[in-house]
Amino acid sequence: MFDWLKPKKAVKPPERRPRGFLPTYVTDSDIVLCKSSTKIRNAYEIRLGLFFAVNSGKRFVLNVPSGAEVEPALRSHIALHGDIVQEGPASDYSAYIGHQLASGEEGDGWVLGDAAAHASLLTSVKSLWLKDILVPGATLTGAELQKWLTEIQDEVIPRSNIDDGNVKAALIDLLKSAMADGGCIFVQ
Repeated sequence: MFDWLKPKKAVKPPERRPRGFLPTYVTDSDIVLCKSSTKIRNAYEIRLGLFFAVNSGKRFVLNVPSGAEVEPALRSHIALHGDIVQEGPASDYSAYIGHQLASGEEGDGWVLGDAAAHASLLTSVKSLWLKDILVPGATLTGAELQKWLTEIQDEVIPRSNIDDGNVKAALIDLLKSAMADGGCIFVQ
């Protein structure tokens, strides 16, 4: 009856786990991260790559497809450090799957691997619907998240992401977070 007198518990943001970064190319002067999505969000993977480049005295190059939409805040952040967003084709890329909260802030996310790991995941998935949505540029919200969760339950995915997490379990964790906290799941 007098619950309103009790102190309220602070709401904690979702716990962030340390995640890995998989550069596409590393040279004596550059760390290059290639993406194949036409919509590039300001994700942890990219910020981590920029951090590694700055700390090692190298230039960070974010290579995106021609005409890709790169979030303005991300472009500015990269330029602030003297690094560049470059448009053009790439023979390889890093595949990232993340959760953007309803507030626009980033939830959890992780790197699946390179183009070969992404192709291997698509080959191992039986559901045609999952094959269609596990592509760079995909964004899922609302009822689509429940469909994804239903579709993935019957899948056997013998793959790990670069953090050695089981891909199926990691996808389910992201989906449950998105369903509880709102927002979307994106692939880039």
